[in-house]
Amino acid sequence: MAVAVPRETKKMLLFASSANRFWSTVLQKGDISQNQVSDFMGVSHATIPAWKNGGTINRVVAINIFKNIRTNLDQPKKGKFPPLGNAEHNDAIEILNGFEEDFLNDSVSVYEAAKRLGMTMQQCQIIIDDVIYKRSPLFPRMYFDTREEAEATFGAYGGMFQLWVKRQVANGKRRDLWLQAALRVRYILEVQGGYVIRCKLNAPIIDPEPTQKYWEYDGFLVQKQPNKIFWMFEKRRIDQYDQFHCITGLGRPACCVFDNDEKRQRTMSGMYLTTGQDEFQSIETDRVLLQRKFGLAAGAEKERALGDERLMREFMHSSPQIIDDETRCARLDNFCDKFTQAS
Repeated sequence: MAVAVPRETKKMLLFASSANRFWSTVLQKGDISQNQVSDFMGVSHATIPAWKNGGTINRVVAINIFKNIRTNLDQPKKGKFPPLGNAEHNDAIEILNGFEEDFLNDSVSVYEAAKRLGMTMQQCQIIIDDVIYKRSPLFPRMYFDTREEAEATFGAYGGMFQLWVKRQVANGKRRDLWLQAALRVRYILEVQGGYVIRCKLNAPIIDPEPTQKYWEYDGFLVQKQPNKIFWMFEKRRIDQYDQFHCITGLGRPACCVFDNDEKRQRTMSGMYLTTGQDEFQSIETDRVLLQRKFGLAAGAEKERALGDERLMREFMHSSPQIIDDETRCARLDNFCDKFTQAS
């Protein structure tokens, strides 16, 4: 879900920010609190946080705020706001009048309004980004706007996949191999009014540890282009940070890569980007291939399999493996070549 903050709200949030030079002029202090700003604007202490959390501001409200500010400039409440000298008063009025014009003029950009308030472009961007990312994660456009939209994508891609990535490793000499991972497109999750599709990835360890043969990743499936799927994953293990990203086509039915199953399964190819499993975590990129093994629309038997937790755990645990024999590697290479050429 893309977070759209109206221009009027952005401008007023800039004005209400302590970075606005207006406040250091009228309050005559270095540390300026949000409550002090609210008091001078004549709004409740809950109003500015409400704007940051999704509330909007219309012109009638804004004009009343400008009137309140002028009243406090001309008739400061004794003991609450400091009296201003002529120079400070005139400076404050000039800033206020100029900003009110900028606020009411739709052709004036947010950055132009920020400049009027003595803010740099970076200060302006930080203030606006703080609002946007309080409402959503760092990638707000990965959201689906409606549950129906999310369900349509989940219906097409929900289930369990085998995922293969081509990799070169140095073991005496460089050689090609394929890493076979298990991927599950798990469920739709509602987050702050939008919807995301959660995924799980188990990727094999090239040099397995005694008690662990794969690493676990959590991530999302994103479809925002008519012909591309974005897969985004973050490694769970905290001692060696990693992300795995790949971009594939929408896919089409194809014969199974290794199994003698005559049923054609949704298959996708593309490219991936991640870090390697060497001590330097070298940047790695190459071909990626996905093929669904159990899906929501693959028949009653497979639908029951998808709901079978035992089978799901077995698949996610047993699928991650290293494919390094020449015959199977060649089969994957040939399959990718033919699949890509036919796309």
